[in-house]
Amino acid sequence: IGASTERSTSRLYAARMHAVGDRRADEPAADHQTASRRGRFLRAALLGSLVAIAVDLWMLAGPGPTMVRDEGTLGSFFDVQGRALLDGRLDVDPAEVGLEGFRVDGRTYTYFGLVPAVLRLPVLAVTDELDGRLTQISMLLALAVLLLAGARLHWRVRQQVRPNEPAERADLTAAVLLQVALGAGAVPLYLVSRPVVYHEAELWGAALSIAALAATVGVVANPG
Repeated sequence: IGASTERSTSRLYAARMHAVGDRRADEPAADHQTASRRGRFLRAALLGSLVAIAVDLWMLAGPGPTMVRDEGTLGSFFDVQGRALLDGRLDVDPAEVGLEGFRVDGRTYTYFGLVPAVLRLPVLAVTDELDGRLTQISMLLALAVLLLAGARLHWRVRQQVRPNEPAERADLTAAVLLQVALGAGAVPLYLVSRPVVYHEAELWGAALSIAALAATVGVVANPG
């Protein structure tokens, strides 16, 4: 009985190892197919993103055209906040923010989030010639983040719904059209029509929200 059991165990072990070997042999081919589908999908998304960026740039540059237009007070709040951060404080000069400031214990603060101000710090640290002129560039960067995050979210959702399906023409067309709609067929197109801090804040809010959602879907899909 012992010998028979040993032979059965050996055959079972050999069968399992053979199955594992087959799976490992198939993995490179499956990975290659997934990479190929992802590459085609992302190239289509890039095409749509370039179309959207071209339209947005036309709106963003304005009649000038220029990407460093001085928007006066409505383009300088984040620069004022950035300079305060460089000085190691959050409060700002009340004369610089007007009605957008609120007072607490004799100090004035703005209600805007700090992200656009923090992104300006490398420029503000070396020059003051672009103070009040960085809103357009910041909005262009926010558009790039929005479109990149949108493409990643689209791909990750597709992988959950149709993980092993080839990237057909309908998929690629959808990738192009969604990027165009996201960047130039929705609210972002209106926001870039006037580069002021209010629109800049909303555009960064949209971009980072989509990026956070794409990251969340990625964690759900791959918890490790």
